[in-house]
Amino acid sequence: MNFKDKVKKIEKRIKQSFSVIKEELEEHLSSINENTNEIQYNSEHIYELNKKMDKLMQRMDEIELMMLNNFQQEDNQQSQKYNVSTFGELNQIEKEIFLILYQKRNLTFESISNRLALSKEQVKKNIANLIVKGIPIIKRYSKNSIFVEIDGNFMLTQLKRNIMEIDRELLAQ
Repeated sequence: MNFKDKVKKIEKRIKQSFSVIKEELEEHLSSINENTNEIQYNSEHIYELNKKMDKLMQRMDEIELMMLNNFQQEDNQQSQKYNVSTFGELNQIEKEIFLILYQKRNLTFESISNRLALSKEQVKKNIANLIVKGIPIIKRYSKNSIFVEIDGNFMLTQLKRNIMEIDRELLAQ
């Protein structure tokens, strides 16, 4: 084989190699274009989702504000319902009974009298005094026993505003 034939042969191989490389590059370019289109499509969807999320967050903020306003209005109505000036001054025994009822629900006259070492009649009389002085005490009748407790809404208001002006340390006991 002469030199020209060898050069032509090498040239042919180089062309084939470049052709193969060109095909591979075109294939990669096609893949890159497909991926770019997919990324752009996904980016547009993410943008739309972000816009929807922003609207949703805005609506949730509006709902939260509305609920907060409703809770504040309810709390104000409840607070107005229980005002310090509407309650009479409690004596020491009434305060002790109030504290026991505040700390535990559904007590009988007997259980209160046992805790304070008072007669059942004294407990009944002092609970009646609490009711007369405006403390909302609920009586429940079950199995031949009377259970007493302070109204739950009143307890919440007492907890928030200390309307009975009872030392908070005593309430925490």
